[in-house]
Amino acid sequence: MSVDRLSSSTIDAEVKRKQQASSRPQRRHHRSKYRIPLLDTERPFASQGHIVYDPPGNGNCQFAALCHLLAKIGIFRSFRTLREQVVSYLVEHPYTPDGFPLELYTGEEWDTYISGMLDDGTYGDHITLQAVSDMFNINIIVHSSLGIDATVTIVPTHSVAIDTLNLGHFAEEEGEHYVALQLHETQDVQQLHEDQLPVVTEATDAKTRSCKQQ
Repeated sequence: MSVDRLSSSTIDAEVKRKQQASSRPQRRHHRSKYRIPLLDTERPFASQGHIVYDPPGNGNCQFAALCHLLAKIGIFRSFRTLREQVVSYLVEHPYTPDGFPLELYTGEEWDTYISGMLDDGTYGDHITLQAVSDMFNINIIVHSSLGIDATVTIVPTHSVAIDTLNLGHFAEEEGEHYVALQLHETQDVQQLHEDQLPVVTEATDAKTRSCKQQ
């Protein structure tokens, strides 16, 4: 390759890298405007349980809330380590069980999505939730502040779950934020959700972006 061609390709690559790098903060800033302080954080989930951990709203809330709940079942990770492991898992598993590229659900090129998700402060989404479910063989029930009809159960793709974690998710107009939940002791998780809630895997609704402000 000639020096001219090498220089040209290097410049093009650098321009593309800078454009991608600048687009991620723009997405985060755009979403941050929806961060609305909540005066009564317990209220939306009062019928299901109570909040046991409310992570900082810095874009890492999904990973931080998951780490808190994973520790309860003997799996200890920092939110940074969990993020890195999830990204590594997605690099190795870029397709849904049906063979569709996960890129179809991201709205951007897969490499751009992966590099962005590795950054501290990038919001987790449904794809990262499915990855955690598959990595640790756990069900993840996401209780929405919009009510029971908006609650979703995520199940492992290729195995039987060994446990169930419960997250609370504040909808976009209520802060778009994840918290860790403890259900009321009298509630049977399976009974509460089995016939009422949609079961979601990678192949469905992977667009649901999570706590984009952790």
